[in-house]
Amino acid sequence: YDEYYNGQVKGIYDSIISSLKQNSQRKFSAVEMAFIHRVWFDSSEEQKQDILNLIQNGQLEILHGGWVMNDEAAAYYEDIVDQMTLGHRFAKEYLKTIPKASWAIDPFGHSASYAWLLSQMGIEGWFIERIDLQDFEERKNQKAVDFIWKHNEKTKFPMFTHLNLYPYWKEPKRLALGWGSFLENDYFKVFFNSIQFDNLPYHIGGDFTWGSADYIHKGLDRIIQNFADNEKDNHVRVVYSCLLYTSPSPRDS
Repeated sequence: YDEYYNGQVKGIYDSIISSLKQNSQRKFSAVEMAFIHRVWFDSSEEQKQDILNLIQNGQLEILHGGWVMNDEAAAYYEDIVDQMTLGHRFAKEYLKTIPKASWAIDPFGHSASYAWLLSQMGIEGWFIERIDLQDFEERKNQKAVDFIWKHNEKTKFPMFTHLNLYPYWKEPKRLALGWGSFLENDYFKVFFNSIQFDNLPYHIGGDFTWGSADYIHKGLDRIIQNFADNEKDNHVRVVYSCLLYTSPSPRDS
């Protein structure tokens, strides 16, 4: 924990906060309160106000809100509740926000019981990734990567779920550098053909890849502007977004 924080994480958050302040359209999502808690108490009053401002205007989104992104198979429910309570309490008291969406791409497998627990904690939707390969292929082919997960048929707390379609932690470096095109890349055509809605969320990043946030953001700025300049021709709009600000819209055709 100390090695990660001192060697990578603190510098990444400093870089992200600086980059977000330069352009109000830029966004970033953060998950584990264990690191954000430490960033907060290592920050000056001015830096803390910057963090609050970025959260308030929707640029810095707090997802999940647990102290960590816990395992969903072996962890006992009481421990899950305790660590989520600790994280949410910090987010509410200091960051003045209550997480409404969750990000769970690291656990090895997911469970209906965990989805039910999250719904009891105020989470309205979550983003998952590692599932059985046969289930993954079936959902992709049937355009069922967005679905309502019910703990059981009588549950009063269903969970809106989005299954990530692309490889775990795959950073699109070519895109971040401003090269290539979404539409010219067969990699993305597969995904557009596997979703029910017009919105295709795509996360940018990976383990310790945001140490030079402004560099990545500038590359994305160029891509977004390029699509804006040619929107009539390619019929695609690319925008910065966070999970809470990405709502599905039915296709017109």
